[in-house]
Amino acid sequence: MTQEIEAEDLLLFEVRPSFGPRFTASLVRHAAQAQGYSLRCALAGPCDPTPWEVPVSATEGSQLLGELAALRISPDVDFAIGLDGTTYRMTFTNGWNRLVLEWWGHIPAQWAVILPICQRMVVLAGPRAAGVEVQ
Repeated sequence: MTQEIEAEDLLLFEVRPSFGPRFTASLVRHAAQAQGYSLRCALAGPCDPTPWEVPVSATEGSQLLGELAALRISPDVDFAIGLDGTTYRMTFTNGWNRLVLEWWGHIPAQWAVILPICQRMVVLAGPRAAGVEVQ
């Protein structure tokens, strides 16, 4: 028996500040919508913890994934450590394969190529994500 996948999470971006609401945005491909995409978002905090979903055009979704596929990322990055601040995580998923990049504070120079993708995901999330900073 085969099971049809209704939606597939492809790209997850998380912003986790020490003091403040946590932001997540997940690019999802919907099987029933013929390569249609959406961005599932949440801003966990005391103000409005209700998640929301934003439609993403097939063109925009394909562009994000194409840019991601073209990246070359080095595992050799500058050491970083800290206490208070913000932790960022970008997770790329394809089936059971997964790549996770996580950084604290400012993104390592060696990974800066993913910064525009992170920033676009925040913009696509709309006005509810207006206060989310990406560094």
